[in-house]
Amino acid sequence: MEVTGNISKSSPVSPPSGLQPPPYIFQNTNRETAERLLLNEPQGTYLFRKGGQDKQLEKTLRMPCYTLTWNNEEQKISEKVVVQAPKGYLFYDDDLTLSGKAFSTLSALMSTLNPSLNTQLKP
Repeated sequence: MEVTGNISKSSPVSPPSGLQPPPYIFQNTNRETAERLLLNEPQGTYLFRKGGQDKQLEKTLRMPCYTLTWNNEEQKISEKVVVQAPKGYLFYDDDLTLSGKAFSTLSALMSTLNPSLNTQLKP
């Protein structure tokens, strides 16, 4: 199986002071490509990707955005957009005011998902 998508270790938008971007980001990667990457991976495997939706949202919010894509407990693909806001990391839920709970680390934010995400897919 051939999988395409560029991999980067940095974000084109500068993160808010004190917050670090995810260690590996699959750039220009859509959901279908992410699904192929995660196809035979165990439950709890995840990746961070940057696609068209994230780039549009970054323009609107003026903050770094990434899509967290993972294998859920039913071996189906789930995803949420992560925003690096000045107050911390939070999931974007169609709320431009970003009123959701923010966390100081990505691992703290990710620990709110069930099941726990435990293996980051790396190049």
